[in-house]
Amino acid sequence: MLSGSIPPSFQEMFSLQSIDFSYNALEGPLPNSKSFQKAPVEAFINNKGLCGEVQGLRPCNASSISHVDAKKGHRVVILIILPVLVALFLLFVIVGISFIYYQRRGNIEKGVLKRSSENPFLIWNYDGMAVFEDILEATEGFDDKYCIDIGGYGKVYKANLPMGLVVAVKKLHPLKVYEYMEWGSFSSILSNDEGAAQLDWNLRLKVIKGVAHALSYLHHDCTSLIVHRDLSSNNVLLNSELEASVSDFGIARLLMPDSSNWTMLVGTYGYIAPELAYTMRVIEKSDVYSFGVVALEVRMGRHPGKLISSLSSPNGEDTLLKDMLDQHLSDPKAEVAQEVVFAMSMALACIRSDPNSRPTMHHVAQELSVGGPSFSLEPFLVLTLPQLMDLKV
Repeated sequence: MLSGSIPPSFQEMFSLQSIDFSYNALEGPLPNSKSFQKAPVEAFINNKGLCGEVQGLRPCNASSISHVDAKKGHRVVILIILPVLVALFLLFVIVGISFIYYQRRGNIEKGVLKRSSENPFLIWNYDGMAVFEDILEATEGFDDKYCIDIGGYGKVYKANLPMGLVVAVKKLHPLKVYEYMEWGSFSSILSNDEGAAQLDWNLRLKVIKGVAHALSYLHHDCTSLIVHRDLSSNNVLLNSELEASVSDFGIARLLMPDSSNWTMLVGTYGYIAPELAYTMRVIEKSDVYSFGVVALEVRMGRHPGKLISSLSSPNGEDTLLKDMLDQHLSDPKAEVAQEVVFAMSMALACIRSDPNSRPTMHHVAQELSVGGPSFSLEPFLVLTLPQLMDLKV
């Protein structure tokens, strides 16, 4: 909520290493210092009108600088007029709220305002104030006893709304409301033996396909390509029907055609594509790598860290496919064996070290939907790691 111009005194802060003035209402020229000139354009996005010698920002000119100076000269006038405008605005808001309150109260007394039997979150049926009041009542004012998770962006509460609707509410600076995912994250399911045993091979195939289609949508069906950048088993959530959804887009990135898409290293350790460590360039193939790790984790019942490291090791030749499968489950039956094999080979293709050799998520989602080529059960059990990697995907 910062506004105005950035003080020139920042250029005297010689020890300043990094800055981030994004998502404010700042305007005018940037201070003349290395910390500002070398900062990425992401540090200044979504502002009112910053300018300077940073790639992606418009250059400053005399008119823009003088415009800022002229605005400073009018502050005395603004300080006189602003309180009057604020008072008028508050009066208007109070009158408006009073009108709405008494109108709603009159409707309730007459029985006009009735709860719809449909989902209250549908666009044509949505009443934000009514839903918010229901959420406050259901959580007793966001009492901690209704808290089911705590993340980096706020707490998540479980709310039982009227008509039997259950939702998960994440309390941020603004409020957002999510569909309640009854089974929680996939990583939490795998963390206990009982949960892992309930997810048979068919259900695990269903999870992998769901995540693949979600990423394919982000990469290929959105108006601007979206890279998640932090896909992990923690961010794969399952609802009561065990349908997978991809969550937590806190560091997601729009890839614009005219942008260089360079960034700092972010993501969850163990799921980050290796090229990000030395290029820092965001591409959709980084998500493909993360998907490959998650897909292997779904199959193996654990993070495939040792398996990934063995890909470049001669010992990897001794690794049999049957030894890579989750020991909580028996070997897959003949009717699903070929899909399990193909999904494993597809996952290995996604974690190739060269990003250009990885398949696209559209290709992955499409191939997983048709099940891939056929395999007999017996050869499937004794395929080695190199043989599995050689399967055509």
